Amino acid sequence: MQTVNKALQKPKKKICKLLALLCTGGYAMAETVTNTGANGSIETTIALGIPQSTEVEAVSYGDGTSTTINQNISASEMIWMKKLVRSQKYDSTGATTYLLPVKTYSVCVISGDINGAYLAVENTDFIGKNKGQHLRTVVEVSANGAATSGDQDFFFISSDAENRFAIDSLKFFDIEDLNPNKAHSFNLTKDIEHSIVEKSALGRTAQSHKRVLASPATYPVKHYAIVEESITADSNRTGQEVKSNGKNFQLHQTDFAENTCGSGNGALINFAVYLDINEISNAQNDVYSGTIGWSICKDNTCS
Repeated sequence: MQTVNKALQKPKKKICKLLALLCTGGYAMAETVTNTGANGSIETTIALGIPQSTEVEAVSYGDGTSTTINQNISASEMIWMKKLVRSQKYDSTGATTYLLPVKTYSVCVISGDINGAYLAVENTDFIGKNKGQHLRTVVEVSANGAATSGDQDFFFISSDAENRFAIDSLKFFDIEDLNPNKAHSFNLTKDIEHSIVEKSALGRTAQSHKRVLASPATYPVKHYAIVEESITADSNRTGQEVKSNGKNFQLHQTDFAENTCGSGNGALINFAVYLDINEISNAQNDVYSGTIGWSICKDNTCS
């Protein structure tokens, strides 16, 4: 397989457009004073405005609205991945999908509504430029879970012609066995079957996720974060130190330095992008391209 191009799109920031009083958390006070001889009484009404905005403060892969990743998988790496299908641990019934993480990133999101925010993800199949073959993509999203409603974890699949994704078992290539600081992230001396685990690249189990077909539709996401400290995530991004060599598979991984998006980075929403290992193993040599788009909003209209 040759170069895989992936454009990950950062949408416009979604922020509240409330009256200045509400967005600043100020208050209004009205007083009525009644004199009764030597006595007096004051009736006071206080209207408090609680800010309920949702705002993207920073994205770990950069300041631009999109990013392009050039990915390669060599012939020897393809042969190594095909060994999974022949291993004793492989589910030959077709009821298990094996996912390879190709990119992880984080978004720093301040959300002042205890009820949560809204999330939309549109990821497409990667389509071969010359032969038109499709490779499905899966995007995992994990919020902080602090809101009172919505789902904390999601899987968005780009296509599902057989309507199996909702019921299939999911297993993952262990992200701990991928070294993003090498030009070749795979360890080909280790049998691939020993790198298949139950937990995702974001450390979650598949059972905790809402599984949906990618579309413009929005979903309530369980994320609530009001940060008293200053947000410095945009100037404290972290990522791999070694660039791709243009020949081998390399995990693309970006994040933020600790405590730059709230205490313990508690205001982060984390993303992971996957390809189906079985589909990669059966893919034709070609250049595959696709896009990942996302929106995080205050309301379900993302207006």
